[in-house]
Amino acid sequence: MINRVIFYFVIGSFVGWIFEIICKTLAGEDKSRAGMAQCPFCILYGIGTCFMSMYISEYKNNILTIFVFSSIILTTLEYITGVLLENIYGIELWDYRKLKFGINKYISLEFVIIWGVIGVIFIKYILPALNKMYLLFYGTELILMIYIVLLYILINYISITIRLLSKKKLWGYIIWYTIC
Repeated sequence: MINRVIFYFVIGSFVGWIFEIICKTLAGEDKSRAGMAQCPFCILYGIGTCFMSMYISEYKNNILTIFVFSSIILTTLEYITGVLLENIYGIELWDYRKLKFGINKYISLEFVIIWGVIGVIFIKYILPALNKMYLLFYGTELILMIYIVLLYILINYISITIRLLSKKKLWGYIIWYTIC
């Protein structure tokens, strides 16, 4: 089960990065801000993919439930991530206040609806295809590959975290908090 979840995480992170690039291109925004890291993976989408596959997939026959749960879970994940990125790292990757139905900096009605639609598409069509792909290619090579990519993502995000936190000089606090 853990290998499949990591597979979902890696695939979701990569596809999410592509989604971000497309959205930023269409909006005429800076594409280099498609995620926190310097690699083609947005872990927010990987985490969302894992949540969807583990908790919402059991409702695959109820589109309304998928839509509502996807909207709630993915919007909550987006909000928490936005707050953490700004408060811990001092970076802002999105700001929905300029949207017509922006509720605050991190949430907008437009994206609540988009996350619900994406959730339905994911559960009804993408997750079954991912499951087939996983079973088709399952073996030592696939497992090794997803763990290598996971390691690459982790190293990238750890190095970004070290760089961003060293700019804010938070290491003393983090070490003190970890020890105590």
